[in-house]
Amino acid sequence: DGDGDGDGDGDGDGVQCSAPLDEGEPQPCQLQAQPGSFDPVLQWQWEGDLVEGNTFVISTPLVANLSDDNEDGKIDLCDTPDVLVSAFPPETFTSIDLIYASTAHLYALDGETGDVKFRIEDPITWFAIPAIADIDGDGEPEIIAPQTISGNLMAWNPDGSKVAGFDDSWTEPVDPATPSLDLGAPVAVHNLDGDGLPEILIYRWIFDAQGNLLATLDVGEQVAYRSLLVADLNEDGINEIIAGHKAWSYTGSGVVSEYFDAAVTPGRPQIGDLTGD
Repeated sequence: DGDGDGDGDGDGDGVQCSAPLDEGEPQPCQLQAQPGSFDPVLQWQWEGDLVEGNTFVISTPLVANLSDDNEDGKIDLCDTPDVLVSAFPPETFTSIDLIYASTAHLYALDGETGDVKFRIEDPITWFAIPAIADIDGDGEPEIIAPQTISGNLMAWNPDGSKVAGFDDSWTEPVDPATPSLDLGAPVAVHNLDGDGLPEILIYRWIFDAQGNLLATLDVGEQVAYRSLLVADLNEDGINEIIAGHKAWSYTGSGVVSEYFDAAVTPGRPQIGDLTGD
């Protein structure tokens, strides 16, 4: 095949460039390290955007393939992984007004060298915890994050252009006298109703893959900044959404029904089969 690996995939070293599929679902990926094999050595360090002054990072960086590094016309596992970082200026913490008003920018760093590949020019709120997922079904990842503390959920293609359907129109009404950082909750992406189209979740809101608000959950006031969990709690094939001490069933078309209210102090729930049943 001319690429030197004999498998015809063009990568030159026999690497499979896409996740293997079994009846349409990705197969589990497991890798077990040997004891004592983890000896980290600093490979690179990014000091931030010194020109713009965006040198603070508090949200966990994300890793994904965001660029066509081998120039084969597609973004896949044979490209170099990229590190997505949200960075903002340290002056953000000098006043309460700046805490609520400051913005950040998203930077894609080369996973091999730490060099900046690109920056998304649209700002986001510095408190955002973005997500990366293919929300439009084009086979390439999109980046999703809120632009302000009061809304404007946005999605970008890897080239920085906005995903079709997203704009600056959605906002959650915020009382200027009592602003909040509710949209500092992590963005999550799930196919809630099994229709093959993802939904986007953040704090108490559910959006479709075009950024339209589908439903608002009554999460209460003590679960700000916390992620919404998704799991099929009763194994009926319908996903439940869990936050704090509550859970809801989502059956599609924006229809949400309360699954339970534990009436305890809200916390950070975790899901697991503790009893083995």
